[in-house]
Amino acid sequence: MPDMLIRGVPQHILENLKKRAKKNRRSLQSEALLIMEEAARYETATGAQLAAGIRQKLAGSGTEFSDSAEIIRGGRKA
Repeated sequence: MPDMLIRGVPQHILENLKKRAKKNRRSLQSEALLIMEEAARYETATGAQLAAGIRQKLAGSGTEFSDSAEIIRGGRKA
């Protein structure tokens, strides 16, 4: 398995990571690897993708929402 070296880690981040590893009863390396695995598991969504997902969830709620873009445009015209 390849190795990875991270230079210049700020002290407060390293200390927080050590605390997290200890709390979870893992080594520092295992904790860091788990965090990287979780981060790499998901693709970063674009703003448009996030908005589409939110719209889809709200559509199923039965509540009607106004278009905020129209409200903002109306405020600019005034």
